[in-house]
Amino acid sequence: MNPIDPNTIDAAREARRRAYAEYQRSTRAWHAAKDIGRQIEADALVQPMRAAYRRYELVVIHHNAVMELPCPEEA
Repeated sequence: MNPIDPNTIDAAREARRRAYAEYQRSTRAWHAAKDIGRQIEADALVQPMRAAYRRYELVVIHHNAVMELPCPEEA
């Protein structure tokens, strides 16, 4: 099995999709805790939610950089 090159367009898109899905899961968990009145649990979920968003931001930066790379056929 070949290792996945992180600088390919497909790998960058998949990483972006996964990071956003992780952020969505953490956001839904936070909202669910808030909706049922579990403030202590919701407060505990804030940091993981923020960390997931920061990871998503970094993945988006990488994704955008990969999209600007010339195609191997063009190089």
